[in-house]
Amino acid sequence: MTVSPTLQASRGYLSILAQVPAELAERIVTWRLAHGATGEAARSCHITVLITRNERGDEALRQLRTDLSGHGAISLELGTPASFEPVAPVTYLPLTRGAACFEHIHTECAALVGESASPFPYEPHLTLANGLGEGARALSLADFAQLPVHLRSFSVERLEVYRYERENWEHLGNIDLL
Repeated sequence: MTVSPTLQASRGYLSILAQVPAELAERIVTWRLAHGATGEAARSCHITVLITRNERGDEALRQLRTDLSGHGAISLELGTPASFEPVAPVTYLPLTRGAACFEHIHTECAALVGESASPFPYEPHLTLANGLGEGARALSLADFAQLPVHLRSFSVERLEVYRYERENWEHLGNIDLL
């Protein structure tokens, strides 16, 4: 089972995420399942904006919705697969376009709803393989280097907000960027 270096089941978190297009998500999830990934982490395919301890409450979240409304869609392009090793056994697709915008929104979200709970500096990315063996991680780098161009570019028009507590995810709503 994949273990998150950030989420601890005994604590509550607020997660702000950007979903990826269904065709891209299906390709990644199918690959993960074929290479031994299990559970919710295998099926979750998104770009994390922020994970925080959720200590500032619903008013801060309402303010965030107001502040980000009208921001505009974020145009993204995914780059060549990379690895966070040796820091973490994770492979990913970096954002080659849209990263600065995600970093700005991450900072704005953290200022309003709480600091990041992640032990790592924020780097916007789409996780490919997390917690899989070394061979599967190496294979993910090769397999996703061949990702078709039409799957590498897309726009994000909304963010999704979830509460994570005791290994359960509750969808709290969306933040429309348009």
